[in-house]
This record gives sequence, C-alpha cells and structure tokens, in this order.
Amino acid sequence: MINLNSSEITTSSGSRTGNIWKITDRLTYSARISDRIQLDEFRDFEPPSDNSYLQNIISEEELLSNVELKSFVRPNIQYYNPERDEKFLSKYFDKAMEYKHTFMKNEDGSYYWVKSEIIK
Repeated sequence: MINLNSSEITTSSGSRTGNIWKITDRLTYSARISDRIQLDEFRDFEPPSDNSYLQNIISEEELLSNVELKSFVRPNIQYYNPERDEKFLSKYFDKAMEYKHTFMKNEDGSYYWVKSEIIK
C-alpha cells in the first residue's frame, strides 16, 4: 500500500500556489507519520524561479514519465484520477506493503473484521 499526503504551498501574500505531495510506504492509522518511509515527493505547480528549494522538487509529469504500467487487478475503490493512480501503483508496486485482512461470518450472514497482517 502506498499513500499520498499533500502540503499546501502559499506565497508570502497568502495566495495558493499548489501542493507538494509526499509518497510514503503505508497508511496505517496506528502508525505515527514519522514511522512511514518516504519513497518520493513531487509538486503539482510551476514553482517561482526565485525559489531554489521548490525548483529542486520534480513535477508529477517528471516523476511519472517512462512508467511502464503493470498488469494487476484493479481494486474496487473510487479513484480520484485513474490514469495517474495506475501509474503510481505501477511505479511503487515492488515497494508497497501488502496486507492480509481476515473476516469471519456472523450467524446472520454478515461479516466482521478479525485482524489485518502485513505479509510483505
């Protein structure tokens, strides 16, 4: 599992510039953010030419260029941007964590969660 977290960037006058996105190796609600391993980061805006820090962060287009899409089953979730999300999943497929979720069936036919385990 990979996770994207954004930080909004604003100018000194307070107007919104864009976001810097950090890609981490997992999303677990019990883990502290500091426990996550950062895989990459990118920006979704054109940085001002006078800001060398922002200039050094690559754009989303640069990060996802030359990504070869992997063939895998699409999860049944709502995508924000399907083409982009498939590229991210393909790029970090080997670094992503894999989880096994165990459910049990109630007498009434409904299911309940028992546990989740990291398997990779």
